Amino acid sequence: TSNSDDPFNVHCSPNDSMTKLGYLALSVLTVVSACTKDVTLPVQPYTSKLSIQSLITPGQPARAYVYQTVAFFDPHVKPADLFARNASVRIGTSEASEVLSPDSSWNAFRCQFEYFYSGRVPVQAGKVYNLAVGWKGQTFTASATTNQQTVPVDSVTYSAAFTDLYG
Repeated sequence: TSNSDDPFNVHCSPNDSMTKLGYLALSVLTVVSACTKDVTLPVQPYTSKLSIQSLITPGQPARAYVYQTVAFFDPHVKPADLFARNASVRIGTSEASEVLSPDSSWNAFRCQFEYFYSGRVPVQAGKVYNLAVGWKGQTFTASATTNQQTVPVDSVTYSAAFTDLYG
């Protein structure tokens, strides 16, 4: 049946109020029962590996980041804990080489120290460099050539209004 005085043709009955009250009770029950529970996950066996990243830029001393990897839930995740302090790091060309020494610098973006091995002799352009890292009886080697040309920069501009993919 329709009521001609109701322009939206909306009908309410006592059963509608009970239905709304039922939905409200169900919503409250869902929120109250959505509590958190601490779960202890078993630690899986994990063998630490060595992560080596090196940066050689002509005109600057060589730098090598040598860290130990850890399992995902390991509590030791600070760079100071992961830095492979007892590694021997050597870099050089066929003419000369040097042993890199442990060093650190403050990373203002991350608000913590970065640890690395640093050399003193500036890297030369157009040379083949060999890196050798010794750690726990193993030796890891890599080589790289510094043959990329420097790209001239004509000008630098700044845009205060930057829009990326996310707006």
